Amino acid sequence: MAAKLKILMAVFLIFLAALPLSSAKFVCGIVNDTRDYSASWISVRAYFPSKPQNYVSCKVSPENNKYCCDIEEIPPRNWKVGNIVAVRVFDENAFFSSDEVRVKTTGEGYDVAPPIKLKKALEINSPKKHLFVLKNPQLFINITSSPPFNNLSATGPKSKLSCNACNNLSGFLNLSYGENELIFSSSSPQKTFKKKLNTTILSSASISRRFVCPSCKGFSIGSGEKAKVEISLSLSPAVSSKLFREFVPASWKILDANGGEVKPYSKSHKVIEWNVSGKKLNISYLVKAPVVGILPKAFFFWSSLQDYTLPKSRVLVHRLFRFLSSSSAPDIRKNIKSKSYSISKNEPLVIKKENLLFAFYPKNSFSDAKAKIKKESSFWTDYYYPQINLEENQIEKVLIKVGADPSISSITAYTPLGIKELSIGKNGAQETTKGLYYLKVSRKKPIFLISVILLLSLISLFLFYRKVRV
Repeated sequence: MAAKLKILMAVFLIFLAALPLSSAKFVCGIVNDTRDYSASWISVRAYFPSKPQNYVSCKVSPENNKYCCDIEEIPPRNWKVGNIVAVRVFDENAFFSSDEVRVKTTGEGYDVAPPIKLKKALEINSPKKHLFVLKNPQLFINITSSPPFNNLSATGPKSKLSCNACNNLSGFLNLSYGENELIFSSSSPQKTFKKKLNTTILSSASISRRFVCPSCKGFSIGSGEKAKVEISLSLSPAVSSKLFREFVPASWKILDANGGEVKPYSKSHKVIEWNVSGKKLNISYLVKAPVVGILPKAFFFWSSLQDYTLPKSRVLVHRLFRFLSSSSAPDIRKNIKSKSYSISKNEPLVIKKENLLFAFYPKNSFSDAKAKIKKESSFWTDYYYPQINLEENQIEKVLIKVGADPSISSITAYTPLGIKELSIGKNGAQETTKGLYYLKVSRKKPIFLISVILLLSLISLFLFYRKVRV
């Protein structure tokens, strides 16, 4: 009996030794940003080199650029300690790739792969917009890539540009007036990235805007006066189902949008949107000018068709005089110098500044979102201004996190829906808002400084008292 038990124990031990150790379930690492792009939310693939078609995907964290892929999920789920696992960036939505890195699995909790350098597999540098007004229907094209994606092409309805063993393609595509579909591609021996871009080419686009009211004279209107704004748009050729937007100063009241949809745009402007078709377009809406003081004030109106900006109109609101006006400068979004982020509804654009974190959640996906935080300080108050190339109506919400800091006395968020005071706890503050114009952080005045000021005041009072007595 004892001999049989020993044999069974030996068989059991051999069986245990044959089982793969499975304590190491994850392969983790870091993906470095490039000069122009952030690795936030980029997809990483982990696979066995012999079967790259079987892989598991995971995302890069925006907090620290780290990822962790569960290699137990790699089909057919039979990994063993000592296996070699390959990892690389492969994001078809954002057109990112990388060189392959490898790591040997161990019996530890996780294994760390070498750092990954992010590469753009296909970058469309030009065109960036979708609607153009050109004398000749020729559009400049520039696309770039990173090795091993060394074959580039750009195809239009009338011509094609291509190059082999290159990472930069430039030239002019012959297009037609009206709608054009462009196809850009970069390829390696194993994979091809493609992106389609629909463009509209117009030979001309002109706009006229006039204000109609009893006191209106050209672009001058009385304080608090109601007016009808009439817009005439002449296009060649005709367009079909395009977005026309009229940007109205925020202090002007829109009484009737005439079928358009009114949306917030920025701190200085709101926008009315219409879907338009045709060659000769006439659009109108009703507004009420703001009440101004003795001196007149200038405001700016402008329009856009798709992403093509039309000329601005400077409108003067007056009470007594029509000169010496102050201006309300338009808040037109400029190109923001920052890294580009690939974001979606559940993968926000995360920006950190000192002990603050801002997460912008978009309503749709964007592959070229940009943002930065501008800081201004005044005595014991800091102001943080987010600058982002998304419009207010493209942002679902903004998450604000402020780390614990005993020097902070109050935090105020200025949003499109009003002013919001953030509650400060022992771990700092956290708040979700509809949007964010800027954040105001007030700090406690140092006690020693208050003591010094009080002491100096007492000394001044004492010296003044002595002088009076003398």
